[in-house]
Amino acid sequence: MGIRVFLSAVFLIGFLAIAILLGGPLTSFIDPASLLIVFGCIATASTWSFSLEQLGQAFSVALQGKASTEQQAIQAHTVFVKMADFSFASGLLGTLIGLVNMLQNLDDPTAIGPAMAVALLTLFYGVLLGQFVLQPIANNCLSQHKVLEREAQRGFVALHFSLIGLLVVLASFFVMLLAMANFG
Repeated sequence: MGIRVFLSAVFLIGFLAIAILLGGPLTSFIDPASLLIVFGCIATASTWSFSLEQLGQAFSVALQGKASTEQQAIQAHTVFVKMADFSFASGLLGTLIGLVNMLQNLDDPTAIGPAMAVALLTLFYGVLLGQFVLQPIANNCLSQHKVLEREAQRGFVALHFSLIGLLVVLASFFVMLLAMANFG
């Protein structure tokens, strides 16, 4: 892992921490249930999709920053792109889990906040890991062999799905508030 990658990670973590701290405590963005959903889904889907040998080689390429062959670089890229896709999907799955928990507890206002936190933080973790960690790792695997230009880029399709998930959360929250309102 080069200094460029290390500094990028430090800047990402630093800027996010500062931005979060400007709005409130950092601990409000740590939710064990959301972390379990995202990391659990990524780990299980990855081991179902790839052999342990393929996963080990991909992580080896990512940590060393260089693949020995172009084929190995493409394989590592494929693994991390799929992991990024799993990250987005797990964020959306956690959003749905949080919404179900929220809607089941409409009669208990104290349970709505934690369920809403699961819904939003799981989506946050999924987007953060997918778009800002796993996708750059995938691109870095290819950059050493100059095959980045030839590989089809997935673009921001997963990010659009995450935005749709966020809109669903906000619409559900609005409907919930309307249901709880007393108009009479």
